[in-house]
Amino acid sequence: ETLQDYEETFFVTGEEIENLESGVTPVYWLRPVGDYAELYPLPPLNTSINVPKDTKSLEPGCDIVTAEEKIVGRVRSFVLNDEGKITHLIGECGGFGSKSKKLIPIDWVEEIDECKVRVSASSVMVEKLPEMD
Repeated sequence: ETLQDYEETFFVTGEEIENLESGVTPVYWLRPVGDYAELYPLPPLNTSINVPKDTKSLEPGCDIVTAEEKIVGRVRSFVLNDEGKITHLIGECGGFGSKSKKLIPIDWVEEIDECKVRVSASSVMVEKLPEMD
């Protein structure tokens, strides 16, 4: 059985502004969605293609780890586009009794290890993502 090529894409992040002492909630920009011309430029992307021989598949139940090495939840499912590529992870995040489903953009994924997904966002940013119904 042949596996499809593995393509790794990551973006260059800006300054972290969520820890400002001013008490102002920062605005996080996500790319526009829809079939219209984009009004704002997309963040710069760096793409490298590699196909490791011992590739592990990403499966539901894998830990979601933030930039500060904090486990914030587990992968529950994936959202695919029309081309069959993953656009978002559906993560079950939160503590005991207060779990919520979060839609995590695949652009935030920095690294995929064996049953662990590292995102470039902080735990505060993941907590501020809107909840899914």
